[in-house]
Amino acid sequence: MTNNIDDLTDNLNHNDWKSLLAWAQIIQKRAKTLETQAKKHLETELNPGDPENAMIGDKIAAEISITRGASKPKLVVKDSDAYTEFLRAHGHEDGIETVEQPKSFTSDQSFINDLTDENGGELPDGVDFGRVAAPTVRVSLTKGIVDEPLPLSPALSGLLQLTAPVEAEMSEEADPWAAN
Repeated sequence: MTNNIDDLTDNLNHNDWKSLLAWAQIIQKRAKTLETQAKKHLETELNPGDPENAMIGDKIAAEISITRGASKPKLVVKDSDAYTEFLRAHGHEDGIETVEQPKSFTSDQSFINDLTDENGGELPDGVDFGRVAAPTVRVSLTKGIVDEPLPLSPALSGLLQLTAPVEAEMSEEADPWAAN
């Protein structure tokens, strides 16, 4: 592949450019669908901290890894006013600033955990659980791989459907790329 797109498009006419733009949009949509499906599949196949190489032909095209994600949600102060009143009512005035806001240290996980323990396991007023980070599949392409000529396996070629399917072979209902 070349970095100079003009080398590939010198002889395109107006209609070719429109077709090229349409193809680019189609490929982006299909690629996003394939990326989503591949990441979903690999979430159950990969182990955090154990990256694996993705091979295209005999070239290492990318390193695939998965993050650990969070095992449990962190406590987050959602209502500063309610939390301030809770701190005051439970003898933690040292955690309240004069602007009637909890001091920043009272938002630390360990501090909120201690308060929760002091309160018989009940969360302080104004505190709730935040979102848990889901594991994330990451792809780090090998430097220069985008510019390498690479073989396209028959399986991937079929997924991308780079040629128009024969109508008898595939109806629109069976086409995973058909607009919904």
